[in-house]
Amino acid sequence: MTEQGANMTNTTKMFFLGISVVMSFLSCLPEGGKGRIRADKDVFNLILSRIQTENEKNVRANLDAEVQDSLKLWTESGAFSDIDYADTSRTSWNPVIHVRRLYDFALAYTLPNSAYYKDDDLYEKIEAGIRYWYEQNPRSDNWWQNQIGEAQRLGLVLVQMRKGARQIPQELEQDTLERMKTDRGNPADYTGANKTDIALHWLYRACLARDAALLAETIAQAYEPVALASGEGIQHDYSYFQHDEQLYIAGYGSEFIKGVTLFAMYTAGTPYALSGEKLEIFSKFVRETFFAIFRGQYALFGVGGRGLLSREHASFSPGSAVFAERMKQIDPANSAIYDDAISRLRGDQSARYKIAAKHTHYPIGDYTIHTRPGYVFDVRFASTRTGRIEYGNMENLKTYYASDGATNIALEGNEYAGIFSVWNWTRVPGITCVQTPSIPLPPNQWCVYGTSDFAGGVSDSLYGVTAYSYDAGYTGNSAKKAWFFFDDEIVCLGSGITADPSAAAYDINTTVNQCLLNGDVRLSSRGSVSILVKGDHTYSTAPDWILHGGIGYLFPLGGAVALSNKTQRGNWHDINITQADKDVTKDVFTLWLNHGKNAVNGSYVYIVVPGKTTEAEMEDYRQKNAVIIQANTDSIQAVYHQDLDMLGLVFYQAGIFEYGGVSVQVDRPCAILFKDTKTAAVTMHIADPSQSQSQITVLAQFSAAAQKTVCDFTNTGVFAGASKSYTLLQEF
Repeated sequence: MTEQGANMTNTTKMFFLGISVVMSFLSCLPEGGKGRIRADKDVFNLILSRIQTENEKNVRANLDAEVQDSLKLWTESGAFSDIDYADTSRTSWNPVIHVRRLYDFALAYTLPNSAYYKDDDLYEKIEAGIRYWYEQNPRSDNWWQNQIGEAQRLGLVLVQMRKGARQIPQELEQDTLERMKTDRGNPADYTGANKTDIALHWLYRACLARDAALLAETIAQAYEPVALASGEGIQHDYSYFQHDEQLYIAGYGSEFIKGVTLFAMYTAGTPYALSGEKLEIFSKFVRETFFAIFRGQYALFGVGGRGLLSREHASFSPGSAVFAERMKQIDPANSAIYDDAISRLRGDQSARYKIAAKHTHYPIGDYTIHTRPGYVFDVRFASTRTGRIEYGNMENLKTYYASDGATNIALEGNEYAGIFSVWNWTRVPGITCVQTPSIPLPPNQWCVYGTSDFAGGVSDSLYGVTAYSYDAGYTGNSAKKAWFFFDDEIVCLGSGITADPSAAAYDINTTVNQCLLNGDVRLSSRGSVSILVKGDHTYSTAPDWILHGGIGYLFPLGGAVALSNKTQRGNWHDINITQADKDVTKDVFTLWLNHGKNAVNGSYVYIVVPGKTTEAEMEDYRQKNAVIIQANTDSIQAVYHQDLDMLGLVFYQAGIFEYGGVSVQVDRPCAILFKDTKTAAVTMHIADPSQSQSQITVLAQFSAAAQKTVCDFTNTGVFAGASKSYTLLQEF
């Protein structure tokens, strides 16, 4: 089908959907009625009332004081003296302050507990301010400012003033609505969160104008992204993309949820209510994906694009509890789940409250999250199928290396709170890269795709293996990286670490963690434990273990280990020009392995053991030796867990793995998780991180006889990277 043909088909579908919704709406009109709808079935007034109620929920306690301060800046022309109305900045756009102040004025004028309630002088200023804005029509160079930020807030001013003792003149309201219609965006031109954001001010306009056809079209647009999609939006693996194929579960994902939950609340009990399959999809995305990326009151930093990594308070998200409150109304069948999320997000319960063990790999999103009651560990990377974290609008200016296997290790959730201004951005947790003195910028500020074809993981929903092979296109070195996820530990392997000639002057490091310093750093070397003083520490021979912040780290195959526990200095403005230009200092714990300059086929092994608080616990874990590293080359990586009887394998090419009587041969690259290997029925979970949609033949031998299994990934489409499961019957 041609692009034009596809567009025509979508347009036709939208037309008939709109007609369907209009007919549904008309069914609630009084019989034969052509005029106003009966009061008990007036959808327009019902929605307006709900919008006003939502507006008034979180009115600031100092609203009157802020209104008073704004009035001091008022001029007779209808402007404010401190605003540059000619400003066209993309970010921190100065003129929008005008509309925000009018919104405060409208609240104060219409709320009975305000000193400005029904104040005629304030009303005159509201009217004059709306008229001035219409006449001046300030513009930003960033389309978002006018089509979403300004339009939404101005629409809310008009909605709120419908409660006023005096109404905005009809001609002024109509002129303003007409401009919103013709010059403030069309949701049909956008996807995901941008679509729902523009649809919100269309909703305000439809209800204010009492336009049934517009209301039907708006609702159809608002709910259109609530579907499993390719491109932007909710993916078939329930990850979320915005700005092309870029992972954005928080950030734009949050904005998407905000918009849809508002629409669903406003339309509940009407013909426009979110229901059926769309409600099921939306509910699953919110419950299983969105709330999973929070630990306590904090979002994991790898899933929110440029915002979470460069805005000072972005990761602290107790406000997301509002989404859960709305979901209780929209999706009452899952109220208990939302109540649990609210308790964690508001800090009423601990970060581990009602958290179940779970492992999820998102093969479309290139993202893995491993959850246990006591901790969460995630991995974010980019393949040729997905975009790297953006630095749009001059935000997130040091993100160059942050898409190359970055990891969160969180117990309480606040381990990285506010740290990013002081981060060493060549030591993002989890990555392997050259230690350049300055951070380069990607060639494009928006969606730059990764360079790896082999990026993915296998999962059985509780355990898993994630693998990532990349070249020197971004990091200055090539490497094979894998993570093996169990209950008490995550085993992290790297191999084939080879420097690019252009990076010969710099060391290559693999960063284990870089988080806020939280108490003592304890280190055991040859059985002797010490508490490290603040500063820099290097070890040519790896210590027995390191313990910090309730997380233990072990290096079972040695390596050159370094750490620092010291004060680091930075500035938010250096990574995001919209943030304050002020120096920030924080105490930071950083742990890394140094592969040196001109590395050739270097490697590493480290084990992360969350939930350890004492020296005795760490030593007990080390002596237990539950994990065996059975291979770590540039072709095969393998880890066996003795207590779980579980073998994880990554084949970067066709080959054979042999160890202790076990033999596994494959004819294509893959990731495999074998469970119950010492029983008569071995379970094999397998995935194709290359997503080649090919057959993979596995010849596995755990006892006397080998068994051949042909794993068919042909014609798997969007599920090409998903795991398949097989049972191998063994002879004893």
